[in-house]
Amino acid sequence: TQNGTTVTITPSLNTSQGSSANVPFNISLNQGQVYMVHSQGASGADLTGSTVTANFPVAVFGSARCSNVPSGITYCDMLYEQQIPTVSWGTEFVTGRLMGRSGGDFFRVLAHGNGTQVRVNGTVVANLNAGGRYDVTLNGGNWISANIPIAVAQYSRGRTADGTPSTDPFMIQLVPINRYGNNYQFATSSPSVTATNHVTITSRTANTSLVRLDGSPVGGWAPCNASGWSYAQSNISTGAHTIISDSLCGAVVYGWGQPGTSTSYGYYVGTDVPLNVVLPVRFNNIHGTFEGNHNEIFWGVEEQSQNTHYVIRRSDDYENWYDISTLDGEGKSEYTYKDHNVASNTTYYYRVVGYDQNGEAEKSSTISITTGYMANHIALSPNPFREQLNVAYYLEQAGTVSMRILDLAGKQVFAASKESPSGLQTWTVKSELSELAAGTYIVQLNTGKQQVQAKVVKY
Repeated sequence: TQNGTTVTITPSLNTSQGSSANVPFNISLNQGQVYMVHSQGASGADLTGSTVTANFPVAVFGSARCSNVPSGITYCDMLYEQQIPTVSWGTEFVTGRLMGRSGGDFFRVLAHGNGTQVRVNGTVVANLNAGGRYDVTLNGGNWISANIPIAVAQYSRGRTADGTPSTDPFMIQLVPINRYGNNYQFATSSPSVTATNHVTITSRTANTSLVRLDGSPVGGWAPCNASGWSYAQSNISTGAHTIISDSLCGAVVYGWGQPGTSTSYGYYVGTDVPLNVVLPVRFNNIHGTFEGNHNEIFWGVEEQSQNTHYVIRRSDDYENWYDISTLDGEGKSEYTYKDHNVASNTTYYYRVVGYDQNGEAEKSSTISITTGYMANHIALSPNPFREQLNVAYYLEQAGTVSMRILDLAGKQVFAASKESPSGLQTWTVKSELSELAAGTYIVQLNTGKQQVQAKVVKY
C-alpha cells in the first residue's frame, strides 16, 4: 500500500489482539508495512466472513497454519491465498474435478450481501447473508451460481479422504466466467517437489474445439452440469505451458508430490480483470415473481458508472437467449420490468445486462420464474421472430384450435386449424412464415369458446 493508508477490519471472531467479533477497528499503514490478524482461542477458529476495507488499495491474504480439508480428514497443510476483491466476485462459476483424486473436491462459497441465494447445478442449496458461507463436496463437472456476487474456492482434500498417496490440501480461488480470458501462460512446480502435474480447463461447450493446450487441440470434454460449459483434464509435463482459444476459457493447474511425501500445489492460471476496473453497473440483487398474468422482474444496483441502459434477456430453455426489452439507466438503485408475453405453467429464465457509454457490459445472475394457469392468454416466442414462431396456449378441454395472423391493415396472411389436446400446448409455425415481409402482425387464436390475440414482430 502507500503512506497514510487507513484499513478498517471487521473480524468474524474475537482476535488474539483483543478485538471483538463483528466490531470494526482501524489500523494505519505506510508503504511496505503489513498487519496480521489472528483469531483467538483453540485451533480451528475460522476468520472466514471477515471484511477488510481501506482508503487506498491494499492486498489481503488469508491463511491457516495447518488445515484439515474438510474437518476431520488428515493430513493437514498450510493454506495461504491472496483474496480476490469483492468488485471482481461473480455470480456464475463452472468447475471440473481435480485429476488423480476420487470422491470429489471440497468447495466453499462466500456471500457478499444479504439475501444471497446460492445454487448448485440449478438447485437452491443455501440462503446466506453477508459473510455467510456454504461448504459442499462435489464430484465431476459442476455449476455454482447466485443472485448476488459470491466468491468460490476449490480445495484438494486431505490424503485420507480417498486414500490417494502423495497428496495434501491446497486452496484455489476460482474465477467467475465473466472474468475469463482466452490466452494464458503458466508453469508447473519443480520436479523435485511434484511427481505429476495436471491442468483442468473449462470452456463454453459450443467452443471446446477452439481450445489449444501448447498448440494442440484438447479432448475428453465433459459437461459442467446444465451450464452450457464443459471441462477437460490433461497431464502436463514439468515446465512452461500455454492455453489459447478464440473464445473465453479458464483453467487450474495443480500437481501431486513425489512418492512417500504429502505434497501438492494448485492455482488458477489467470483472470481477465483490468486494474482499477470500473464496471458500468454492479448488481446486488435480482429476483422475480409470477403476478397472475405476467412475470415481474426486479433488480437492484450498488454502483453505476456512466450507465446508459439495461437490456432484459429471456430464455425458454436456458440455452437460447433473446432480448425482450430495453430500459434507460436512470441512476436509480432499483428497477422493475413486467413481461406479459408468457404462457401458463411454463418456466422462463431472465438476465439483465447493464451497459455504459463505451459499450462495456455487466451481466446479472440468472433467475427463473414458473408461471401458473392463465386463461384467455397466449405467449409468442421468440418475439421478434425471423423464420419460426412458437405460439403457446392453454386448453382446459381438448378440441379444435384455429389460428389467424393479420397485418395491421387487417389483411389475413396466415390461417390454419388443428385438433389439440388439453393442457399447455405449443403450436409452431415455420415454413409458412419464412417469406413473410418484416413488420408487426396480430396473432389470433380461437378455441371455440374464446378468442385471444397478441402482437408479434417479424424482422
